[in-house]
Amino acid sequence: MQMLLHEHAVNARREREGRAPVTGIWPWGGGVAMPAQSSITAAIYAPPGRPGDIARGIAMRSPIAFGGTPARLDTLAAEADSIVVLPPVAGPHALAALAGAWFAPAVTALERGVVAEVALLADDGDRAFTWIARAPGWATRLRARFASAAFVPPVAGDGDR
Repeated sequence: MQMLLHEHAVNARREREGRAPVTGIWPWGGGVAMPAQSSITAAIYAPPGRPGDIARGIAMRSPIAFGGTPARLDTLAAEADSIVVLPPVAGPHALAALAGAWFAPAVTALERGVVAEVALLADDGDRAFTWIARAPGWATRLRARFASAAFVPPVAGDGDR
């Protein structure tokens, strides 16, 4: 705090006047928590246990709706932003199931403009990864129709490429 106040204009004036400089601030009282916004239209979905602990904690401290992880993307409320914690992927078959229930429908929803953005957060136990996709413009969608292949989950043994 002293470094921030050292050359402040108020301190320069106080020193010219022969007064002691302000060298600190005494915070007290702790403040008051603001009431939660009641107009939030969001929902958090997470499985029971450790994978969903943080999501449940966020939901408990806010007016955000909370529930268990649904089986498919198309069961989410369309009018609400959603945070979905999916169970850990336990092999290629589980990844293929997630692709069919979540990833492919998310791409379709982006392409159709049903959702504006999809963010995917994942980890491998040591590192965290983020992937964010936004709804493409009409020209990008048109090019993609003729150029892209459907999402295909990797197969065990493919290795890193």
